[in-house]
Amino acid sequence: MRRTTLNRRITLLGAEVWRAVASRRLAIVVLAVALAVSVAGVVASSRLTEAARVPGYYGVAPLLAMPWGEGTSPGSRLAGVGLGAIAALSLVRLLQAWVVGWGATVPRGAQVRLHEVPWGVEETWREVGAALAATGLRLESAGARGDARLGLARRSGLAGRLSGAFYLGVLLLLAASLVAQGWGWAGEPVELALGETRAFGEHGEVTARLEQIEITPTSDDGIPSLASTLRLSREGNVAGDVRVNTLRRASAAGLALYQLGYGPAARVAARGTDGAALRLQSMAQDPEPRTVARISFSGRQQEHLLALPEANMVVRMVHYPSLEARGIAGPVLHVRVERGIDGLSLADEFLTEGRQLRINGITLDIDFEYYVVVRAAREPHLPIAALGATMVLLGMIGFVAWPDRRVWVAVRAREGAETLCQFAVEPREASAGWLAGVEAVLVERACGRRDGGGN
Repeated sequence: MRRTTLNRRITLLGAEVWRAVASRRLAIVVLAVALAVSVAGVVASSRLTEAARVPGYYGVAPLLAMPWGEGTSPGSRLAGVGLGAIAALSLVRLLQAWVVGWGATVPRGAQVRLHEVPWGVEETWREVGAALAATGLRLESAGARGDARLGLARRSGLAGRLSGAFYLGVLLLLAASLVAQGWGWAGEPVELALGETRAFGEHGEVTARLEQIEITPTSDDGIPSLASTLRLSREGNVAGDVRVNTLRRASAAGLALYQLGYGPAARVAARGTDGAALRLQSMAQDPEPRTVARISFSGRQQEHLLALPEANMVVRMVHYPSLEARGIAGPVLHVRVERGIDGLSLADEFLTEGRQLRINGITLDIDFEYYVVVRAAREPHLPIAALGATMVLLGMIGFVAWPDRRVWVAVRAREGAETLCQFAVEPREASAGWLAGVEAVLVERACGRRDGGGN
């Protein structure tokens, strides 16, 4: 007796736990709390030192880069706990939606309807299934015990399974996050001026040379659209050209390339009195003299110094977005040419477009250009994330178009009496027209059988 009582208590406890897990309200609360905990963990992790931050992926949802408890920081562990709770609950809800026998137990406060029918247990089960099928529900057997059968009826076909796609999508998005953590990589932003070559890839295995910049102005004088063409090489062999802009991701040589932005740059060349090219040397960046210098006015450096050793000159250039004091509303480049030996000013110009400057027989060709900021990444998780997002969208459509409709059915034979059929539904469905239709069909068939009308 003690063992039987213990087993019964364990069974009842399991039913209560399953009823709680299957509750839609609990699912919403747990998902909301777990998401809040995960986001709080990410925020806490991001406030650590710069070296401890999880690198984000431009063009990809930042949640895919959330830590799953890696490391020992409290924020990472907090995020891992939240994401783990979301994954566990989503898996349970998916099984409930798609797998026969994993359906939810009868909720507390369910409305119960009892019917006495003149059939045996198996025949009653078939009749109930037929009546439910007329309203688009399919009766699934949850088990049989002695002279009783238990089951759950819910929407059949795609309508009954589509809402489960939401939870599958959540699991796929979390899986994409794991793949991004384990196999994904994102490099640092790299500035490229025309003609410059930089190394990309986790180990610098791919080089990119900026070959062309195409600018498309807007009709309303807004910010123009800029697209760049990169020539990629791997191990010295040209891998091809790829076009990158700020509106789309480009893929080449096993990498994803993003153009994060662009900014002003200048091209400078110098010629002597005989027309021969003079060498220019950047006094801050490049110690190697060259006949054509390209400089970028990025946020880190808006001023550049170029030396012309052969002409004993220094060219100082400062870029301004605008100079209201001089009545210049757009970008302007302040060019000051000084004598190298004593700093005496030889020329002082404000340029709003490219032009030539002639100083003491030396000709400076200054043209306005752009530089671009490019980031390379390896993103094996993107197909998984795209599939997950699609599943989430389909699941949301299922929630709206075909909300849950469930009936718990119990059929039990009674000695010397008619078979008892019990329907249990959620309180909000107790007065639904479809349920009244199912009961009307069942009662009509039962009366026909009692009157000798057959099945």
